[in-house]
Amino acid sequence: DNILTDVQMTIASFENLKDQYHLVETKTGQLHQACENLVQEQKKLITFTENVKSHLSFFNELDLLTLGFSSNLSVLDESFINALRKLDDCIQFISEHSSYLDSSSYLVKFQQLEKKGINYDQELYHFCFKKAYK
Repeated sequence: DNILTDVQMTIASFENLKDQYHLVETKTGQLHQACENLVQEQKKLITFTENVKSHLSFFNELDLLTLGFSSNLSVLDESFINALRKLDDCIQFISEHSSYLDSSSYLVKFQQLEKKGINYDQELYHFCFKKAYK
């Protein structure tokens, strides 16, 4: 009788252990799936963050370009040409994304800088023509 009782208790313990194993296995699978979902969400958030950063860079260029045009920037210097290119890129981006907050005020500021750059160019040409005709 004792042996039979011990065998039954052992079988019950094994059944209990088997149930616990399946529970742990299920929980581990759920945890693994949750981790996979978090990794996918993280990838999406990284992509979103990079996209936002890229878009913000156009708005951040305003201060840099304003500083560049305020300094003694030579029209003949390569940095002036690069600044004009960046300015054109920013104006195009802001024009294409007019629904962004404050985009219209940024567009006006970029266009003012563009006019300033054109004025620098015109002043150089006038200077060169005056010098050529003297």
